[in-house]
Amino acid sequence: MPNERTKISRRNKYYLPEHRRAELIHYCRQYDDWKKELRRLQEDRAGTRAVDYKRTRGSGANNPTEAAAFAINRIRRRIEMVDEAARETDPDLAKYIIMSVAKRVTFQTLRSKHDIPVSKNTFTRLRHEFFWRLDKKKE
Repeated sequence: MPNERTKISRRNKYYLPEHRRAELIHYCRQYDDWKKELRRLQEDRAGTRAVDYKRTRGSGANNPTEAAAFAINRIRRRIEMVDEAARETDPDLAKYIIMSVAKRVTFQTLRSKHDIPVSKNTFTRLRHEFFWRLDKKKE
């Protein structure tokens, strides 16, 4: 959506304070970066050699395999949080919601190129609901 600053009434059940909404928008914009990083980490991990623990010294805090596993887990949780919030908002429109919030695809583009089956008002309400759900998950 080109105008991300769409304000909704405080009486709306999906109301979020302006700065919290902006934070969630920017959080979602990292979605594609997370996917790329996850692929990179998984490819690197698949190509790693076995570690000879007898030759390593220290507490193991610098274990690259362990660090990669923690990074993969952290990134997967973030991706799943966004995916889950979109599915809970509307399972049939989840892919459109993710395209909108993560890739900045406008409603007009969703309508013309992806044939979204809802009106702009309905989709705007779903976006508000998505951010509200994501806010609850991210707390």
